[in-house]
Amino acid sequence: MRRFATAVMFGLALGAGVFSGVATAQQSPVPGMSSDDLNTALDFAKAGLNKAIDQARAYSALPIKDPHDVRYTCEGGKTLLVKYMTVGDTPLAAMPLNGKTLVFANVMAASGARYASGQYVWWTKGPTGFLTDETLPGGRNQLYRDCSEATSGRP
Repeated sequence: MRRFATAVMFGLALGAGVFSGVATAQQSPVPGMSSDDLNTALDFAKAGLNKAIDQARAYSALPIKDPHDVRYTCEGGKTLLVKYMTVGDTPLAAMPLNGKTLVFANVMAASGARYASGQYVWWTKGPTGFLTDETLPGGRNQLYRDCSEATSGRP
């Protein structure tokens, strides 16, 4: 969001002509760069900025459907809060892990639902699930195991 705000501010400044003096100056204020080269660079920057603004608008227009929270109780008394939603046509799951909130995208699974985020995979089938770290050896890669739905915030 910070990048979008910066892009919008820069775009407004360009549109208002704040940088127009630089672009039309007879002599470039950048040592070793001609005015023509500077104008070309500014044109590229404007085009890139416009594309970034268009992409940000498209992203923010994606509908978020069926958001709900599910709290899981796992082996060893661990708990895990998973926020499920569908953004556009993609089912997502978000959960806190190691002080960060990770967003998992639904990927192909033979049975149940499988969500991946980098090295982590969240598997569910019905009201149960488990979280793996695919960089760890197979016997020790389950970070959360035998998880069962404790509560569901589904409307």
